Amino acid sequence: MKNSEHLFFLIKSLSKAEKRSFKLFAKHNAKEGENNYTVLFDTIDRMDVYNHETLIKRLNGKISSSNISTIKVQLNNAILKSLRYNNSTQDIGTELRMHVDYLNILYEKGLYSQFKKLMGKVKLIAKDNGFYLIIDYLAILESRVALKQSNNSDLKKYIEVTYPEVKKAREINDILAEFECLAVQMRLLLLESNSMGGELTKKRLDEIVGHSLMQLTSEEISEYPRQCQIDFHTIWGHYHYSSINGEQAYIHRKKALSLFELSYPPGERDWLTYARFLLVALTTYKMFDDFDRELKHIHNVIATIPKSRKSATFQAELDRTLDNIRFHRDLDEGNFEKILSYIDELESHYHNSIYKMDASLKMAFHFNMSYAYFGNGQYKKALYWYNQLASDKEMQNIRIDIRSYAQILNICIHYSLGNQDLVPSLVLSTKRYLIKHSRHNELEASFIKFAGKHLAEPYSSDKKLEFKNELLGWDTLCRSGEKKIMIEYIDILSWVESIYENSSLEEILSNKKNSET
Repeated sequence: MKNSEHLFFLIKSLSKAEKRSFKLFAKHNAKEGENNYTVLFDTIDRMDVYNHETLIKRLNGKISSSNISTIKVQLNNAILKSLRYNNSTQDIGTELRMHVDYLNILYEKGLYSQFKKLMGKVKLIAKDNGFYLIIDYLAILESRVALKQSNNSDLKKYIEVTYPEVKKAREINDILAEFECLAVQMRLLLLESNSMGGELTKKRLDEIVGHSLMQLTSEEISEYPRQCQIDFHTIWGHYHYSSINGEQAYIHRKKALSLFELSYPPGERDWLTYARFLLVALTTYKMFDDFDRELKHIHNVIATIPKSRKSATFQAELDRTLDNIRFHRDLDEGNFEKILSYIDELESHYHNSIYKMDASLKMAFHFNMSYAYFGNGQYKKALYWYNQLASDKEMQNIRIDIRSYAQILNICIHYSLGNQDLVPSLVLSTKRYLIKHSRHNELEASFIKFAGKHLAEPYSSDKKLEFKNELLGWDTLCRSGEKKIMIEYIDILSWVESIYENSSLEEILSNKKNSET
């Protein structure tokens, strides 16, 4: 994001209540006769897309263009101050940090009696809500006052009461830091992994869950602070999701979400992330009854979120999350025709949303859009979304597995477009990519060999037996590990079958689903 857009997205993130509060804050703090903040605020708020030249034109001399940069910085700071002031009574963390500021002021003023009175209140809130870092800092302030006053009762209280408390808090902070690091390692592994479900990935996953803290039982971890429990179950959830164990992934991701809901509200954004993890696991492993039940619960929780906390960016993130979950489920069920009924709306939301997806989510979205259009036979649109994925620099060094599947999908797209003459070069470049990134997926290798032999020219009925024999070999390969996961992303078996059966991909998938039931 460009620096010039930061203020635009900050303003767009505000709820109606937050905008009203800022206007009152700005009016109260503005110098008499000056309203530059609100003029600039309102002008930017009316913009759908930020453009500096358009902004200058719309201001029409109301603010000197030479002062715009300075006023932008001042407006940005004023909005943050307004948010801090108005959120202090809604967010325990913000309230605690505000009280810590007050304690520092009272200490510097030498008002120790008031300091001690406020300290008792703040310590109680911090302990009740598990803010161990703040407990640590409060102990430092408390020791300073005891030393400054040279009061023997205060000094003894610190030694006998405060020190044991802060020592325990520091030990807990160390454990929290260990869990946080393990969670980050797990996330990094998933981004850097070249083969979800592969041996190399499993080896690195085993190293992470081999940590002593991850060997705790469910009963033992329940004695730890809630955030430790959340991280514990999140890590195990990722582990089982990557190890192709849907039931265990569900158990741990459900537990992480349930634990987070105990601290709700606030924290809606983090809660939304855990909700997404849970629903994605259920669709990936086709646990659709569980999916429907959990989605209903999640909608019930969403209904309890106060309007005052539904900022524009939170609402956009919520909408995009629910859009993508619906999209993900329909793709997993092969409901390509159903997707057509809302895909235009989905594209519009994606392009116009003020919520910016991270690179991993954006990559999955681009791939899914390409595959959805491919499944509907709209191959030019499928190619457009593939090219968006392939050309985005943010996506070039993450999720090698998805990039590999995307290159295979690209071969299928060009074959379906009638560009069989391009297939040999695409096969060669894909083969080089897989070798470069040490991909050892037998199904991928088998498909590349098949594409080089059969997809460089149009299909003819005399190839039907060869196509069917190829599928028999693939069917055996894709029953476990990363090969099974590949079929979840791009079902090449059903696609090849659709070619020789002269049928649509959705019809083949529907027939398979009906035969299973």
